Amino acid sequence: MFLKTVNVKKHFGEVKAVDGVSLEIEKGEFVSIMGPSGSGKTTLLTLLGTLDSLTSGDIIIDDEDLSSIRDVDTFRSKKIGFIFQFHNLIGYLTALENVELPLHGLMPIDKRRAKASELLDLVGLKNRMHHIPSQLSGGERQRVAIARSLVNDPLLVLADEPTGELDSSTTQEIMDLMKKINQEKNTTFLVVTHDPEVAKRTERIIVLRDGEISREELVKSASIEDIMTLKNSTLGHQLLQKESTDPYLEKLGLFREGKLTREGELLISLFDKVEDL
Repeated sequence: MFLKTVNVKKHFGEVKAVDGVSLEIEKGEFVSIMGPSGSGKTTLLTLLGTLDSLTSGDIIIDDEDLSSIRDVDTFRSKKIGFIFQFHNLIGYLTALENVELPLHGLMPIDKRRAKASELLDLVGLKNRMHHIPSQLSGGERQRVAIARSLVNDPLLVLADEPTGELDSSTTQEIMDLMKKINQEKNTTFLVVTHDPEVAKRTERIIVLRDGEISREELVKSASIEDIMTLKNSTLGHQLLQKESTDPYLEKLGLFREGKLTREGELLISLFDKVEDL
C-alpha cells in the first residue's frame, strides 16, 4: 500500500479537526476528498504533506512511517508536491523561474532550467515560460503551479482546492491536465475540493464530516456519480426514509400525504441499481 493512515487524529484543544481517520491509497490512484467547511479536509492534507504534526495515529507513505523520519523537510522535498488554490507564485519571477525554484541548490542551473522547461511544455506553456504571473491568465498560473509541483518528481501530489478560483471551462482543463499527468507518470494525486464536478473526475471520493470519514465511493462514471450525489442529498434521505413534509415534493408527485408514491419508489429503485453496478 503506497499511502496508509491509521486512526489519525489532529486536535486543537477541544476542536477535533481530524478525529480517527484511517484510509489506504494505492500507488497511481487519483483520489478526491470532499466535505463541508470545517470537516477536516485541509487539515488532513497538511498532515499527509508533513506540514503539521499529528496528535496521534500513524501515517505511512511509500513504506516509511512519518513518525520515524528524522529529516522531514528532505522527505517532503523529494516525495511530495503541492498545488494550492492560490497558486502562490512569486510575482517578479517568470514562469520558468517559479518552476525551477525548488531545485535551487540541488542541481546546476542548466539542468534545472531544462527540467523546468520540460514541465512547462508538458502543461502547455512552452510559449509562455518567460512571462511573469501578472501576464498569465488564472488557468495559466495554475498550470505553472502544477509544473512546479512536479519539478522534484514527487510520488504524491497534494492539491488543496486547485480549481477553486477558476471558471468551469478552465476547471475542466486543469482536471484533464492533472489526470494526464497521473496516467503518464503514475503519480498519485489527492485532491481536496468542495466541487462535485471536480470530485467525479477522480477515481475515488472520500467524504469527511466532523473530522471523520463518513463514506467512500468509487467513481464509476460522471453520470453515476450524479445519481449517488442525489442519493446522499436531503431529497435522497427523504426518499429513503419514505416520508416527507415538504409540500413541493408533493407537487412533484414524489409524495402524497407525506407517503412515498410510485414515482418516488422508481427513484429508490434507481439508487439500488447503481449500488449493484
